[in-house]
Amino acid sequence: MDDCREIIVSEDYADFIVNFIGEDALAKEKFGVECFQKISSYYGIVYRPLNAIQTLSLRNYSYNSIPALYGLMERDLAVRRRDLELALDESGILKLQNQPSLRLRGQGCIMAFIDTGIDIFDEEFRFSNGDTRILRLWDMTDNTGRSPEGILYGSEYNSEDINRILRANGRQEEAIVDNNSPGQDDIGHGNILAKIAAGNSGAVPEANIVVVKLKQAKKYLKDYFFVPDNVPAFQENDIMLAVNYIRNIALTLDMPASLCMTLGTNQRSHDGASALSYILDRFASGVGAVVCLSTGDEGNKQLHGTNALKNIQDYSLVEIRVDERQKGLFINIWGSKPGIISVGLVSPTGEVIERVAPRIGKSEIYNLIFDGTTVTIEYDLVEADSSDELIIVRLENPTPGIWSLRIYDSLEKYNVYLPVSQFVYPNTYILEPSADVTIIDPAVATNVITTSLYDTRNRALYITNGRGFGRDGSIKPDISSALSCAITAGAACQFLNWGIVEGRDRELRANDIKGYFIRGAIRENDIVYPSKQWGYGRLDVYNSFEVIRG
Repeated sequence: MDDCREIIVSEDYADFIVNFIGEDALAKEKFGVECFQKISSYYGIVYRPLNAIQTLSLRNYSYNSIPALYGLMERDLAVRRRDLELALDESGILKLQNQPSLRLRGQGCIMAFIDTGIDIFDEEFRFSNGDTRILRLWDMTDNTGRSPEGILYGSEYNSEDINRILRANGRQEEAIVDNNSPGQDDIGHGNILAKIAAGNSGAVPEANIVVVKLKQAKKYLKDYFFVPDNVPAFQENDIMLAVNYIRNIALTLDMPASLCMTLGTNQRSHDGASALSYILDRFASGVGAVVCLSTGDEGNKQLHGTNALKNIQDYSLVEIRVDERQKGLFINIWGSKPGIISVGLVSPTGEVIERVAPRIGKSEIYNLIFDGTTVTIEYDLVEADSSDELIIVRLENPTPGIWSLRIYDSLEKYNVYLPVSQFVYPNTYILEPSADVTIIDPAVATNVITTSLYDTRNRALYITNGRGFGRDGSIKPDISSALSCAITAGAACQFLNWGIVEGRDRELRANDIKGYFIRGAIRENDIVYPSKQWGYGRLDVYNSFEVIRG
């Protein structure tokens, strides 16, 4: 196990997501690996030496086996948090906290987070006697302690461990290793998210807190997707394992759980068919379990294009400006059934790659003489998760300027996605973008509650919000919330408190809570619902209880 611990976090090993049903020992034998990490009954992770794997491409590996990279959404939380009390009031949460016969404050529930960590010393997460409210903390970046049961890396801390650290703080003989506390949030994003939902001044101040601090993505994956070294990025397989860790904690302790997660990517299908979407849907399909996700920050970033108005002969054109600082660009193009699309490319200097005929597993590499750019074009006619066509265009060392992507046979709908905004430089964008279908993956998953966000002070949507619907036409977002997705997650936790803990509805599930939110939502007369921006209206959880009361 210790060897696997080192292998899993080692930069010299590549991670692959695999489908496997059976014992771990059989998986090791089948895949010929030393270490196999089970995620669920259907998914696992294998680890191979980088010097022994083939070049990452659709010719050598299925796209869904290569972990996608996820970035942080709601990145301006520190600014928004000043309006927390107003947001709690706007959402009806404070009324439910203070209603004499309800007093729903998260008692007996888990409020869970998968993010950048938490400050265990923060008074927001401590009882009046100084003890922690954190029930479990799994720190993937810390390999010094015991790992969670069934998991081969990271360190898990329970409330007793954390209280011991809190009481020993300042005593040299029990000083924390390297003066770092478990789960320490150097970025600050996860800590603020937890304060909004579960802090002592947050939505559910009496909920038990469970946190997973994610480790940063490995360099070989950041290089493959051209993500700058200094940008936080997290691997899909780590997030999948974190979701199942929280699910298992809730089942073991027999407590209802509300999971809040504000991570997203443009590297998956935007139709709820990704592996992470499957894991989240499985979590949220159980009794007493809710997942709340944000629509993301990509709505106004000009990183999505669809069937363009500019049609020339037999192709449509998507023009992409590339920033001079961009070392590479990874472009996903999704075609819809039953059509088959194909692509060509024109560089800023006028070098032309003529139409590349589509074929299963086709991978073509072009070295452009005048641009000094290496272009890889790959086809997957039936991508394994979505069953739609996927085309990858990968530009290595691209010439700054406008690249013209020609898309042929585009009578059927297609969608072009550049990486999420934090993974590219500001002057990399699509010249004629579409703000629709910009909800990040996995927020299009079926059973989750997907939230767009608005400014509490003026009730205007944040311009950065990802907009619906899903690429397959599914209705997303479900609801709009003040301030943060964490507000919706806190309101969902109040419902779990009322239904599961207090016995008003022992069979309460995520889709039930979603239905209550929708029926209690505040709607305006001049907006057509469901809306691509507002979902079914503004969250008012107190009004949802008014609906229940009839």
